[in-house]
This record gives sequence, structure tokens and C-alpha cells, in this order.
Amino acid sequence: MPSQSTWQRLIGTNIDASQFDKKVSEYFQSLSSNERQLYNLDGKVVCGTVEKETSEQLYLLALQEQKTNLVIEQTQIKTGENEITGAKRLLERTALSKKIVSGDAIFAQQ
Repeated sequence: MPSQSTWQRLIGTNIDASQFDKKVSEYFQSLSSNERQLYNLDGKVVCGTVEKETSEQLYLLALQEQKTNLVIEQTQIKTGENEITGAKRLLERTALSKKIVSGDAIFAQQ
């Protein structure tokens, strides 16, 4: 979970950050261990893939199951796009009920 200062900065004065943190914690604790499925978001440049027209390498954002590292879904990050916009597109087409999704620091920005 992000720190309380991060929640305060992102959410502002509309929601009490400590109360929100408490509710999220209660929710995660209410899930059984089988329901607590963790997915990780991670972007990678695929080695050995260069487009002839643009000389760019293939850049993918993958949603992976944490325990098995199985790729659940992936999408190409297009020229001029970043992982945040790619993640929005990726997560819209993924069943996320009772899933916990983590990502690296870039995802804490929005």
C-alpha cells in the first residue's frame, strides 16, 4: 500500500486517508487466502524485435500472476505512449474481481 502521505497528496481533502487505509486493510483481511490473488504489472522491451519501418523494439506491458509468473494479459506500448496509458487499456479487458494489482513506481503517479 502507498504511504499515508501519498494518499493525502493523491486524494486530497475529499477522503480521510487513514480511514481509507483502514477500510482497504479490512477488505484485504476479509478475503480468504484463495481469494487473495496478486497480479503484477511490468513493462519489458522484447529483445531481438526491431520493426523495419521505425527501427523500434517491441515494448510490452504484461499483467502476470505473482506466484506462477503466468502472463494473464499483455498489450503493446505504442510509440508516444507510456505504461500508465497502456495499463488502463490492459486492465479494462481483464477480470479483476478479488484481485490485487501491483505495479512499480510509475503507477503511483496517477
